[in-house]
Amino acid sequence: MWKQFFKYFWIGAFLLTLLIRAVSSPAAIEHWYSRGFFPAYRSAWDLLTGVVPFPLVYLLVFWLFFMGVLRLYRWLGDDRRLVAKLGSLLLGVLQFVGLAGTLFIWLWGFNYKRIPLEEQLGLVLKPMTDTVLIQSYEATTAKLIDARLRIAGAADRPLNDGDLPSDLEAQLRVLLESWLAAHDYPTDGEVRALLVKPKGVLMRFSSSGVYLPWVGEGHVDAAVHPIQIPFVMAHEMAHGYCFGNEGICNFIAYLVCIQSDDPLVLYSGIMGYWRYLAGDYRQINPDAYAAAYEALPEAIKGDLQD
Repeated sequence: MWKQFFKYFWIGAFLLTLLIRAVSSPAAIEHWYSRGFFPAYRSAWDLLTGVVPFPLVYLLVFWLFFMGVLRLYRWLGDDRRLVAKLGSLLLGVLQFVGLAGTLFIWLWGFNYKRIPLEEQLGLVLKPMTDTVLIQSYEATTAKLIDARLRIAGAADRPLNDGDLPSDLEAQLRVLLESWLAAHDYPTDGEVRALLVKPKGVLMRFSSSGVYLPWVGEGHVDAAVHPIQIPFVMAHEMAHGYCFGNEGICNFIAYLVCIQSDDPLVLYSGIMGYWRYLAGDYRQINPDAYAAAYEALPEAIKGDLQD
C-alpha cells in the first residue's frame, strides 16, 4: 500500500498544489505565502546554506546527473517486456515533473500570484508616448555620461572585473534590503546571487542570469560584462525576495543600483535602464537613434560594443 502511495505521491502533490494556487486569491497568497511561509523558509534555508562557498546549483546538477544515470542503468537492466518498461519510464518522468513542479511552486512560484508591487505602492502605470520616451532617453543618457565620468581612472580605458567592488554581493544585499524595508516588504534571510561557470552556460539559453527556487539562489553567468553584473545580480536577488515579474525585478534592480556609492554599480544600474530605452527608441525612429548613438562619448560606445 505504502509503495503504491509513494509511487504516485509527487504527481498527486503537484496536482493539489496547482489546485491550491488556482483557488487562492492574490490577497491570500500575499498574506499567507509571500509574507508568511516564504520569509520563514527563506530564513531557515539561508541559515543552513549561507556558508557554502560555491553555487548550490553545482550540487543540483551533480545530483540530477547521478540520478539520471542510475535510473537509466536500472531501466536498461530491467528484464520486463518493453511495454512494461515504457510504462515505468513514463511514470518516472511524471514523478520527476511532479517533484520539480511541486517544489518550484512551494519554494517560490506562488509569488507570481501575489499582489502586484505597483498596486501595493500605489503606482499608476502608463504606457510611454514617443515624446516621453525620447525625453526619458535624453535624460537617462545625461545621467549615464555623468556616471561614467565618476569612475576614477577609467575615462580612456575599458572597464573590467577589477573595477567591481570586492564585496559587490553584500553591498547589493544591504541596498536591496534597505529598499524593501522602506516599502514594508519582508527582508528575512540573506539571498545570494553568485557567478556561475563555465562562462556562457546561461547565455546559451539567452539568459544572463537566473534564480532557481530548488537551490534558493540567484545566478549570474560569469561571461556577463562587468558593467552588467551589478544590475543582473540585483535583479536575481530581487527574485529571491519574493518577486516573480521580470519587469518588477528590473525596476527594483535599477532603484537599488542608483542608490550605491560605488560609481560602477551606479553606472550599471543606469546602463541597465538606458538599454531598454535605447531599444525602444531605435524601434520608433532608427535614424534619430543612430544619430543619438553617434553623439555618445567614445568610452560609453566602447562599453556597449564590448
